[in-house]
Amino acid sequence: MQAAQKEFLEERFAAKEWRGRSASGRRLLKGFRFEGSELKGWKLLRVNDSDEGKTKILRSMWSRGDDVEELLAVEVFVSTSVKDAHETLLEALANMQSGAIERKN
Repeated sequence: MQAAQKEFLEERFAAKEWRGRSASGRRLLKGFRFEGSELKGWKLLRVNDSDEGKTKILRSMWSRGDDVEELLAVEVFVSTSVKDAHETLLEALANMQSGAIERKN
């Protein structure tokens, strides 16, 4: 990500308010995996996981009933620290193509 893009995203999403900090303390999530029951009304089709640097990414594909024309992709990013998680979040936001994404308090 280019420096100007990162600066824009940090300002747009008020990164100074949350970056490097966690209001929930040290929460650890170990061994996360999709079971198939997480999304009511959706069927888990497949899960792929990969390691990209310090981040593990679980990519899942879901369908609703027998309608294979309606698919949902869910990605879970697992980071080694709060700081790394926030960097990963900014990278994910940089890759979004929608201008409609907003920060919710």
